Amino acid sequence: MKSTLPASLLKAKKMKAGVEEVKVVAVIDKKTSAVCRSMHGRIIPIKSVKDQADAITAATDIEEKKKASRWQSKPIFGKLPSDVALPPYHFRCRTIVVAYFPQIAEIDGKNVNGSLLPGEKYKGNKEVVFSHVDRFGYERVVTDKTLEHGGTDHGLKLKDYIAGLNSLESMAIQSRDERRTVGYSRDRNLFFVFEDGEVITAYSPDDGENYFKREALKGTIESLSIKKGESNEKM
Repeated sequence: MKSTLPASLLKAKKMKAGVEEVKVVAVIDKKTSAVCRSMHGRIIPIKSVKDQADAITAATDIEEKKKASRWQSKPIFGKLPSDVALPPYHFRCRTIVVAYFPQIAEIDGKNVNGSLLPGEKYKGNKEVVFSHVDRFGYERVVTDKTLEHGGTDHGLKLKDYIAGLNSLESMAIQSRDERRTVGYSRDRNLFFVFEDGEVITAYSPDDGENYFKREALKGTIESLSIKKGESNEKM
């Protein structure tokens, strides 16, 4: 099972004390797999990473190593299996994990917990409005370009973006552009388009659930259930 696994293991073992989470960072281009596209930006507890690293290094044969780090063939948006934390996630995987340090900021009366603070530069010329970890466990970045893309025209306030991210129920790869993923909050009737961790746009479509299904690539939809009476607000 030749792969980038030794480097990943070494990195996991060397994570310094105080690191509680890691962020999955994929190389996003035309060659990026659906698996890595679905993992990109995901925040994973360091305990899960170290537990998997320990299981791999303790394995006595190749079959045990494969079992501890099973390669994936489909996108994963929902709950991560116990053998999915460290890359590689598939053959010739280029994805890595990096230490993640969340910071708390207040935006429009709501707390956000991303690693990028308002005003920071993002991807060169973009300015961070806020960053926040959504209900599926991905760090999302809202920039000034997000708002220019129609956010304010759709009558959304910043707190609407935050509430929508906190209450996402469904995720999928976008059918019309597989470089992007889409999410839907039934609670807020908000449809999101994401690309490389950035919120490209968000709006309230007519017939929202069916709209989301039409935009989602067949076979990639994953949903999280919300129990009756459960609060969607994280913070």
